[in-house]
Amino acid sequence: MDRASLLAAAAANLAGWHDLQLRSLGHATERDDGWWWTPDDVPGLYLRAIALAPGADPGHIAARLHPASWTGLSDPWGTADPTPYGFLIDGDRPWMHRPAGPLQPGTLPPGVSLERVTDAEGLVALELAAARGFGVTIPRSEEHTSELQSLAYLVCRLLLEK
Repeated sequence: MDRASLLAAAAANLAGWHDLQLRSLGHATERDDGWWWTPDDVPGLYLRAIALAPGADPGHIAARLHPASWTGLSDPWGTADPTPYGFLIDGDRPWMHRPAGPLQPGTLPPGVSLERVTDAEGLVALELAAARGFGVTIPRSEEHTSELQSLAYLVCRLLLEK
């Protein structure tokens, strides 16, 4: 797969993950003119806009995002200059990928281990740990007190069970 195809797949995957997570939390999302985005203020764990194609116009998205305490956007191709619209470039973080398959021995730093998530409970634990690490409070259902009953995780559970 060439670099452009990898970037397009990564951008679509990133936007899809954000779309699922934010809609499950009750946020609106949209796709237009080469962008996936949300008009809502969202926790800092989430981006508010993701370019889905090279050359997506940051002016288009900047006009639609109301000022928030924090707004993150991603342009996987690095072709958009958001600075004229009040955005600061925090850094140039390249997309990283590796071929599918098992990790080679000795590739993980000391003290780091990988666990395969194979069920809904494992997915909930993973997402809850990630959310806590970013300081995000997960909304709870009034009817249930279990960690499995937040709106975000009910959607994940339903998708896993299908």
